[in-house]
Amino acid sequence: GNTFPVNNKHRNILVAGGLGIAPIFGLADSIVNSPGLEQPLLFYGARTGKEILCKKNLADISIRPVIATDDGTAGKKGNIVKVLEKFLKSGSINVNEYSIYACGPKPMLKALSALTNKLGIKGYAALEQSMACGIGTCLGCVVHTTRGLKCVCKEGPVFPLNEIVW
Repeated sequence: GNTFPVNNKHRNILVAGGLGIAPIFGLADSIVNSPGLEQPLLFYGARTGKEILCKKNLADISIRPVIATDDGTAGKKGNIVKVLEKFLKSGSINVNEYSIYACGPKPMLKALSALTNKLGIKGYAALEQSMACGIGTCLGCVVHTTRGLKCVCKEGPVFPLNEIVW
């Protein structure tokens, strides 16, 4: 498989939905511990406040996430992609200086893909997919991309957001 291609010339925005925080936390930790890279911004969404994970782990690496929950029990009420969109459209930043790295449920990633395409921001997603064989033989983890069918286990799990056919 592959990993997130972190751009050391861009500021990094990490977007996690639900259990997608696990790989995003690993990426955040890697960025924080890489000399010369700025502290990443983390946008983290879940259904409820009880489903927000890794709070202590994030605090340990000095990450203060922007949180949104569907029910409003933690952070902002609503969808994390909408919260990110508001930040990106605030006019206080130059979106060309950012790259986005995400993991979470497909509806979140689809919305994020539409947003990054609309704003012209480079984005990548780690796809959550069942992988029966792990070597590309069973074709159980195939994803449609603009470059044809790809096995998430072998050619992923990270793909450019603008290449995934939703």
